[in-house]
Amino acid sequence: IVVERANRRLFECVIESIGDIEQPSSMLKAAIEAYFRWCEEIGPLAGPIYAEINDIASPAAFQRSHIIADLVAVFAEQESRLGLTNADPLLYDALLRAVEHLGSSAFWPDRLPKVEIARRRKVAIQMALRVVQNNTVSEVKS
Repeated sequence: IVVERANRRLFECVIESIGDIEQPSSMLKAAIEAYFRWCEEIGPLAGPIYAEINDIASPAAFQRSHIIADLVAVFAEQESRLGLTNADPLLYDALLRAVEHLGSSAFWPDRLPKVEIARRRKVAIQMALRVVQNNTVSEVKS
């Protein structure tokens, strides 16, 4: 129940942060910033949450899959609304899991220094922007 609530809060934070943002790159940046804020908010709960979501026998792993699927759907909806060709959902799934790795490893098993957390946030944003940029370039070339 604790993990479910935390995951639901994460989803709400991301949705609130992206609001009515029109650009996919700005939307991803806002979503990543929200994710890192959420990681900071949950503090010491990060360890147990990440342990649970990575245990495939735990209901938390199932919840994680649903949260990722919900976020992928949000990104796909935004692309459609902007008249863009939808990226392969696996692209966003992989991107979200990579961002999750950068965020979770910044806070668990030990919270890293602020400068390292900032570095991981920056790398997550750079990665997301490159994925969006490459997907847009590929779309134009097609």
